[in-house]
Amino acid sequence: MLKDIISIIDNSRSILEGSTLLCEYEIQDIVLFSALNQEEIIENILTNKPKLGDKITLEFSIFKLKSLGFFYDKSFFIKNHRYELPSHPIYLNDLKQYLVDTDFYCSYISMVNLINTLLVNSKHSYDDAGTKKLIIVREEKSLFINLNYDSAAVNLLSGKTCEHINTLICILNDENFPDKKNIYLNELAEFCLKYDEDSRFFSLLANFNTFINNASATYDFYLTNFSYNKLKLEIDSKAIEYNQKLQAIINDSQTKLIAIPTAFVFVLSSLDYDKIDTAKNIIAVGGLFIFSMVLQLFVNNQKSAIKFIEENINHYKSTFKNQARTEVEKTFNNVNSEKNKQFDRLIFIEVILWFIPIFTTSLILFLMSFQIGAIVIMFFFLWISSNKIFLKY
Repeated sequence: MLKDIISIIDNSRSILEGSTLLCEYEIQDIVLFSALNQEEIIENILTNKPKLGDKITLEFSIFKLKSLGFFYDKSFFIKNHRYELPSHPIYLNDLKQYLVDTDFYCSYISMVNLINTLLVNSKHSYDDAGTKKLIIVREEKSLFINLNYDSAAVNLLSGKTCEHINTLICILNDENFPDKKNIYLNELAEFCLKYDEDSRFFSLLANFNTFINNASATYDFYLTNFSYNKLKLEIDSKAIEYNQKLQAIINDSQTKLIAIPTAFVFVLSSLDYDKIDTAKNIIAVGGLFIFSMVLQLFVNNQKSAIKFIEENINHYKSTFKNQARTEVEKTFNNVNSEKNKQFDRLIFIEVILWFIPIFTTSLILFLMSFQIGAIVIMFFFLWISSNKIFLKY
């Protein structure tokens, strides 16, 4: 029905009077007109039964229209969705577009996400006649912010400002770096306290780029204020920690991986070479494949552990800039080397793991006079293994 209403309003002259949108309309669909009337989307009082071709001034209730996702303008939309993103399609009549297709949408999302993030990081928040308010306590300062805003405030947000807002949201939502988060919250309190309470939130939005630059500079100063030895000690400690985690990948595997040569020797020694095609031999080979599949799951888990550690290392390094970043990269060279070695060892283990059942199968086929099949199987195994070793996957 929303599409039909949009079509009617877009193709006729409409006037807003109070809470009613007047729209000239020639009835072309009796079913649609009846539905609009029955659901009280239009407020017309009918004295005669409508007919096709009748011209009538439709009296749309803007409050009913909003329940369908139709908003006369951005201002009315913001009043109804100031703090929560809509869960259904929204059409803005003043822009003649669906909300998600407008430039306004990106700024609106940034605004809502910023407010929700500030609420999460506030000491206290409450709702006052539909307007959210919060208090952020930092050291000896208390910052009160009235989170009332309108569509004009959203229009203030340029693409660059939205990027800076999203950056602040990520920082305040990241619990891994509490010092950085605290610095940005302290700077927020310091910056906003310069303005009057009633205009504080609007002033923050209007000068958000200045605020984020000030906060970034404060954090950079905080980092550079570390002594070299203290910074070096922190980085070295982290490098040792990650190095130990990587070494533990293989160390934890030793008790499980010792079963690989044991299984190989046991199966080869228990094969019946006089009657090579016996059920005993086939069951033994099948058991080897099951054994290899089970250990393959363990190897995959170890690979995932290495990738997870690698992501943590990259995230840790991304928190440093300039000279500190150079020092981190230099210190973590050994960690990266150890990571590559451990991954190579897992690949080598994987190749050996599957060599056992493949070789045993090829040996049995060879002794059963299927020499060509045995050679082809081994060839493909060696080809796949060499690719895995060189391509490291």
